[in-house]
Amino acid sequence: MTRMIPDVIHPDVRSSAERRVFQWLKSAPGTDDWVCLHSLGLAKHETQRAGEIDFLLVTRHAVLVLEVKGGRVNRGNGEWRHVNRFDQVNSTRRSPFEQVRNAMFSLERRVRDRFDRGSRLANLLMGYGVVTPDCALRSDVDDHEGTESSESVIDCDCMPKGAIWCIGQLTTFNREQQTRKKFEPRKSDAEELVEFLRGDFDAVVPLSATARSTLERMQALEPAQYAILDMLRDEPRLLVTGSAGTGKTVLAREAARRAAWHGQRVLMLCFNRFLADHLRSQVKDDRVTVKTIFSFARGLIEQSDQRTEFSKSENRASASDLWDKLIPEHAPLAAIERSEDAFDVIIVDEAQDLLMQWVLDVIDAVLVGGLSGGTWRIFLDSNNQAAVYGRYDESVAASLQRIACRQALYLNVRNTREIAEESYMVARPSVRAESRVDGSSVIYEWYDTSDEQAEIVESILERLIARDRIDPATVTVLSPFKSPTWLNSYSGSRPLTLLAENNAQLQPSGITYATVSAFKGLENDVIILTDIDALESDRDRAIAYVGMTRARIQLFVLLPTELEPEYRMLVREWLEDEEENLRG
Repeated sequence: MTRMIPDVIHPDVRSSAERRVFQWLKSAPGTDDWVCLHSLGLAKHETQRAGEIDFLLVTRHAVLVLEVKGGRVNRGNGEWRHVNRFDQVNSTRRSPFEQVRNAMFSLERRVRDRFDRGSRLANLLMGYGVVTPDCALRSDVDDHEGTESSESVIDCDCMPKGAIWCIGQLTTFNREQQTRKKFEPRKSDAEELVEFLRGDFDAVVPLSATARSTLERMQALEPAQYAILDMLRDEPRLLVTGSAGTGKTVLAREAARRAAWHGQRVLMLCFNRFLADHLRSQVKDDRVTVKTIFSFARGLIEQSDQRTEFSKSENRASASDLWDKLIPEHAPLAAIERSEDAFDVIIVDEAQDLLMQWVLDVIDAVLVGGLSGGTWRIFLDSNNQAAVYGRYDESVAASLQRIACRQALYLNVRNTREIAEESYMVARPSVRAESRVDGSSVIYEWYDTSDEQAEIVESILERLIARDRIDPATVTVLSPFKSPTWLNSYSGSRPLTLLAENNAQLQPSGITYATVSAFKGLENDVIILTDIDALESDRDRAIAYVGMTRARIQLFVLLPTELEPEYRMLVREWLEDEEENLRG
């Protein structure tokens, strides 16, 4: 993938064509040695007081100035016309080729002024090209031979062939235009040139600023979500499926609010205690009871005739027997005894964690009308998340599908595109939900010892708080383990608060630490995921998937050095699959 500077396209860029070209270059396979500067300002332009280069691409073969033109581009009566998606026409006598050539000449002069004219940097192979992702400009240029060359165009017909092919063709064309010897950039040339040109950028926008903009774009509901809210009026039994980040918890919470507003008694169930605390703090309605399934089941048992026998068995049972045998045995019987105190609506969030037959038996007993005739909304992700607790029963899910209206969510509204794609690459879920919002690249850090991992965590936190001005409360450190060894070595100036020590409203004032399983169903702006020491089994990938998809804006993943070959293999397989999908 190409190294982009900056690594996220600025929110002020309105051109959808530039955004697509940015992503096309950034995600191009086999381009790890490319560097691309986006929106490079030119204080000393050849023909203007100031100018801008859309993309400056530095490869091992050339330095290329790229001008992007979105919409339809054509020429007539000596004028160039640009037609945008709203059919608005902008006419000019300056061709995009003239614009990009002048920008290239200005750049060449800047480099010559800075470096010795006889140096390699002042004599690198520089070229230009026009990129039109929305139209086939090459054929139009061929119709007007003698003015421009179609070989300097990358259009919508070329781009599916891949960035390496397109840039290779453009490099060959520009090399053939040279009248004297030019050098291909070495790695050291590229680094020195990029370091010099970085000064043309504005001051780095702190992550806190881009986070605000990204969150604003994420918070609007999507049509599929509105459709589900509309279905709440007409469908008594609703089974909503969707990958991590598709907004299931938001919809579950809104379903509870709407039912309560209509005077109905609502029971919300989930597996995770912290998610239950979070939902309770968000709903805040006396008609809505929020419980974990085990808390609710145990409460039923303690208020029924089952409590005496249950207490005797509990004293002799192990923790696993308690949750896996005793409660499943006694809770359905206790629920039948308490059926007169039934709920009008039952809502289950993160249902993949508790979809077992005994749970359905309990719901059937405490719901007015039962499972087949009552009103319920169940939200689940049958992807990798189901493997974290290992309690997902496909036959139980199938039985629900037979009596419910099923609706699927396919758009990720929690994670940026970069976070979503990285999580899919590592975990390979069976169903993917595409994200609509661009963000910062996922940052991987490699370590050899637990002490080194602790130092990396300290360094990341210091950078986030001091440089990026991130609110500490929007940062969470996750690990699969309750007491990882690196935590004993952590001595940073930024204290970590265990999630279990926070109040029930989950409103910490500082950086939080939690296990991945405890944080299921929750999210934060910035996640630092630690202790991912294996990616082989379904459970390994499930842990990574859940941890990575908790991040809304920025994700850091810490991996042991010994895992790097396996990670690189996953990247190669992912890129090959993506390339095959594009071809097919």
